[in-house]
Amino acid sequence: MSDFLRLVGERLRMVRKLKGLTQDQLAEKTGKDSMSKSHISI
Repeated sequence: MSDFLRLVGERLRMVRKLKGLTQDQLAEKTGKDSMSKSHISI
């Protein structure tokens, strides 16, 4: 995985956790399935 994608995933996870969202909740809000989010949010 590239450094850029790792950084994006880490940032996404940080913001998601600050807002108290699970990966499934974030996926629901964005219209994506949880599997695609888990590949991004490390």
